[in-house]
Amino acid sequence: MTSTSHAVQTIVDNGNRLFSEKTPLLSHWQELAEHFYYDRADFTGPLNIGSDYAAGSFSSRASIYRRDMADLYRTMLRPADFFEVKSLD
Repeated sequence: MTSTSHAVQTIVDNGNRLFSEKTPLLSHWQELAEHFYYDRADFTGPLNIGSDYAAGSFSSRASIYRRDMADLYRTMLRPADFFEVKSLD
């Protein structure tokens, strides 16, 4: 085996190992997304249109908090002089 093919095989093996180690993390992300961000809860499987949307949620409070936090980040990242009203003379 040449050194190039050995290096390629090492990269492929490392990638396979990292993907297999990612599985528990995906389950954790799935659980969090089912509570806070229903639209993106597709880490461990596809999100079907006919599935029971937000079935694990008992209230909409977590979703509202997520939306408010996203709006807060958008506000902080927006330029300071984002909008200005002027009259035409």
